[in-house]
Amino acid sequence: MKKTHLIPFLCVLVASSLSAETLLEEGFESFTNGYSLIEQSSNWKAGGAGEVNPQGSAMIQAPDGFAGNDTKYLTTTPGGGEVTTENVFVEFPVTGGNLTLQVDVLPRVGTGGILLTSLEGSNQHPVVIQFFGASNVLRAVSKKEDGLVELVEFGKFQLGRWYRVTVKLRFETAEAGGIYEISVIDLADGSVVGESAGLHSPTLVHNINGVILSATFGATSLYGWDNLRVETNP
Repeated sequence: MKKTHLIPFLCVLVASSLSAETLLEEGFESFTNGYSLIEQSSNWKAGGAGEVNPQGSAMIQAPDGFAGNDTKYLTTTPGGGEVTTENVFVEFPVTGGNLTLQVDVLPRVGTGGILLTSLEGSNQHPVVIQFFGASNVLRAVSKKEDGLVELVEFGKFQLGRWYRVTVKLRFETAEAGGIYEISVIDLADGSVVGESAGLHSPTLVHNINGVILSATFGATSLYGWDNLRVETNP
């Protein structure tokens, strides 16, 4: 006899097994406006390019009228001094499968970057996306067939506008490392300002465990960040 009542159950079981798992989600809404993120959260860390930047800041900001985002958000800026990079970074459960990273970005001044980190070695950044403020160009790092790493231009942006960046990373063979694709949309009007697929991880890694949000290449660089989400994909 056909057990038709099992079909809905099996469908739910299969769907749940293929559903995404959230590894990290942060909207910065629970923090106090005007205060340092690092002072309010033990999960987040900050520093310059491999060193502490005492004049850098990672501050929680109230909504300020920039189209595309009406909630509190985080800003990073290097401040003065010799260190011209201010990173904030956070770890999540290690995953070796496919994943999607999504974060909203407000380029205000200078250049900013988004990086993923791995447990495999120090300072390994298998995905690097750059808002290059000097020419308003979107760039991504990709390894070519000859093993050399190149910066690929895949779009343009404007300072003072909110953008949503989506990165989909999948791990291939042990030799290939990760392959990823990027899309960047303008949150004010929903238009796609940049996208690229078939990018190769610049470093050979097999797992991911963290994300870095960075304002770089200038003591006055200023970038906003919001609605960070990292999840696995089936």
